[in-house]
Amino acid sequence: MILETNVVSPYDMTIAGRVGQEEAEAGNLLSAVLPSEQVFGQSIDILKGGNGFNEIANFRSYDSEVSFGEAGEDVEEVTVKLPALGQKTRISELDQLKAFGHGDRQVLENMRLKAAKLRGVAVAERMELARGQVLQTGVAAINENRFKKTIDFDRDASMTVTAGTVWGSGTPLTDIDTWVAAYSELNGHDPENLIVSTAIRTALKKNPEVVASIHGENSKQRVTNAQLNDFLIEEGLPSLVVYDKQVRKDGAQVRIIDEDVAIFTPPASAGAGVTAWGTTLESLESEYGIVSGELPGIVVAAMKSRDPIGVYAHAAAIGLPVLKNANAFMAATVL
Repeated sequence: MILETNVVSPYDMTIAGRVGQEEAEAGNLLSAVLPSEQVFGQSIDILKGGNGFNEIANFRSYDSEVSFGEAGEDVEEVTVKLPALGQKTRISELDQLKAFGHGDRQVLENMRLKAAKLRGVAVAERMELARGQVLQTGVAAINENRFKKTIDFDRDASMTVTAGTVWGSGTPLTDIDTWVAAYSELNGHDPENLIVSTAIRTALKKNPEVVASIHGENSKQRVTNAQLNDFLIEEGLPSLVVYDKQVRKDGAQVRIIDEDVAIFTPPASAGAGVTAWGTTLESLESEYGIVSGELPGIVVAAMKSRDPIGVYAHAAAIGLPVLKNANAFMAATVL
């Protein structure tokens, strides 16, 4: 296939793709948990270990040397290589013929721009699915399209837990208290939010321990969403964030986070993880017209084939969710 530039430029296709990506990310909760970071390359360096702690400075006497801030023996600098991803789709031959027949160039342009935007959405959704996997497991494990890669971010085993009794009938408040204490001991700060499914929130609202804590023993009153969240906040526990998003992969609907798993997440100030977007080879091609400051991220162009004659919207990206402190994300199986 050859690059097509005479209908819509690769730069304009790329802008459309990035708009689609941004609009999709607005509904992707985990894109805020692991915010985007632009990488002018194909890898990102992170410091693993140390649980996000930074060695404090030392006082010194005047005229004495300033001491070095040592990273510590448990801190290791690691280079994470970012994998490539993308998608292409064929723009209908018949639709193009109809547009040619009507002499409507704008229709031809709109076909390409719409296809480019949807490719941006597709890339964004795949990255959101990867974020969910990384937060649940502490591992990025990819096995698709004849590509296999596993990156273990070394989350402490104590940050992956299972409730002794499912939350429908167990003691979820006791569990949360215990887990938050363990989280805080390891990380030096409390988790800010607890991402759950609707099923988990419903189990909490009906749980006897929760009902008794909010309304008193033997109460028949229902617990509302607001009452549950207000109670948790008053107790100094993380607030609930419900997330049930699904995406379509290989023809099947797949949840971003398993319905029975709750994820404790840190405050944004912890800087515990990012979604790294690297620089593709396509973005470096002069025909794409991508300026130097915009090189990282998804790029899209129209590609043309000759047999059969056809046009494709081709999107390319390099990226991966990366946990700088995997212990700041605790996964609990509770149903």
